[in-house]
Amino acid sequence: MTDREMLEMLVQGQQQIFVRLDGIDNRLDRVEARLDGVEARLDRVEVRLDGVETRLDRVEARLDKVEARLDGVDARLDKMDERFDRMDARLDKMDERFDRMDIRLDGIDRELAAIRNRQDTLEGRQRLLEKKLDHLINVDIKHLQDTMDTIVALLQMNGTIPTMPGSILI
Repeated sequence: MTDREMLEMLVQGQQQIFVRLDGIDNRLDRVEARLDGVEARLDRVEVRLDGVETRLDRVEARLDKVEARLDGVDARLDKMDERFDRMDARLDKMDERFDRMDIRLDGIDRELAAIRNRQDTLEGRQRLLEKKLDHLINVDIKHLQDTMDTIVALLQMNGTIPTMPGSILI
């Protein structure tokens, strides 16, 4: 092979290498172009993610506020429950007091009924004693009158006292 042929072969080999390198360059250009597209899309994704994170931060802050408010509502409801429990306990005590008062009033009713029965008994005995007394007074006065009349009559017959019309009344 002559130098010229060899030189041609080298030129052809070099051309083939350049053609192949051009192909590789073209493919790398396409890969880089695609990577540029991917990076551009990633840039847009990152921008959107930044926006989403910002919104998540706002939502999370609002959730914290809502949770704090719910804690406040729970605390207020707990206090109200305690107040209702205290009021319920007070009402239970009042109910117990009314029960005791009711029992005491039942006892007072029984005592009053016993007193009324006792009064009725005493009033009955009093009326009976009044009747006996009236009878005794009437009997004794009549008997006394009769006795006085007899004494006066005897004294008059004896002449000790003058005769008077009528009898001595006591």
